Amino acid sequence: MSSGRRSLQIAAIGELDTGISCSDSMPRAQPHKASVINQAGTSVASTESPSSQNKRKREEISDDEPRPSKSQQTYVKHADHWLLDGNVLLQIGNTRFRLHRSRLAIQSVWFRHLFESSAGRSGNSAEAYANQHEIDRTVASAEVVEGCDLFYLDFPDNGERVPSPAQFAVLLSTMDKAIQYAFERPAFDLLQDILVAAQFYEFTEFASFAERGIKLLFSNDVADLTGENIPNAGAAVDLARWYEIKEVLPCAFYQLARRQPVSSTKVGETDVSPSDEDDPLVDLGLADCRALIDIQKHLALAWDGIIAIMESKCPQPKCSWVDFPSRTVFTIKRNHPFDPLIAIEKLIKHDWHTRGHCTHQQKAFVTNLEKERGRIWDGLKIWTSIST
Repeated sequence: MSSGRRSLQIAAIGELDTGISCSDSMPRAQPHKASVINQAGTSVASTESPSSQNKRKREEISDDEPRPSKSQQTYVKHADHWLLDGNVLLQIGNTRFRLHRSRLAIQSVWFRHLFESSAGRSGNSAEAYANQHEIDRTVASAEVVEGCDLFYLDFPDNGERVPSPAQFAVLLSTMDKAIQYAFERPAFDLLQDILVAAQFYEFTEFASFAERGIKLLFSNDVADLTGENIPNAGAAVDLARWYEIKEVLPCAFYQLARRQPVSSTKVGETDVSPSDEDDPLVDLGLADCRALIDIQKHLALAWDGIIAIMESKCPQPKCSWVDFPSRTVFTIKRNHPFDPLIAIEKLIKHDWHTRGHCTHQQKAFVTNLEKERGRIWDGLKIWTSIST
């Protein structure tokens, strides 16, 4: 699960200073009213245009004059995660959070190293921390606001999945709803946000929780497959590739393949995905789009094996099985051209005995169709294990 970002590290939690506090109010810059002094020595409102005033102000500011700190720039307090008794400030973009330092350090390896480094105790670790460069960058840009440390969690997009403010907020909410989620599994969108944020900031338990939830949605057991389409299959493939959750791939690809056929014209060297954001293929890369086309070909050819099973003759001399049930089989094939697994389920559940076929032949159908279903599912595991 470590591809793309990095593998999570589990480390013991050291002692942390938690006595820092900060007030709820933040200093705000007062609005400036431009004015000039007339000949009589009295102050009057300037007649300069706003653009002229701004230009003059810039010219009057010396290069040596300190600029306003980042903490004085415009920001938005997060509506849910601004704790009155919080003792650390975190800012992503223009969204600022006020949280409990100790709770973050207990749950997150990344934040534990951040707070240790900011306190000058990073050298105590026997092994070098793999993401110390991120910690050093964050500590270097930190400020103190009203006696409270303010850390800016803005990182360049260097091919890593850096959590957005919304994704980080989802992770924080999950920490508060841990008991609730024990009885009610979050939807895929929430699991995706939890996974991205928890992987980056190394909330190991919550990353594992999100991964397990996604695996349950896209089960690796063919027995869990139903005729109902599972949404977000394209996004699930993307996450599975990025975080190496390979167990998700067979079901996710099957959900994509069982729908309308994918045109090879959509898979080009530069434009590999549809432009429609609602299309599940928009999350797939070039290699996975090509794999999906190949998988649909394999699934269409799987019908040859199914038909061969249904054409088999019963060895019992008194069996009433005479003709191949072409109408039933081909009707199911027409309705499920790329969905042989669900088609097999329908054929297994079909009551052939009442249509004059002997019990022996019906059992043979069921046994051979179940074997064929397992063979197709094993094939999916091979077809989705491509190098990307």
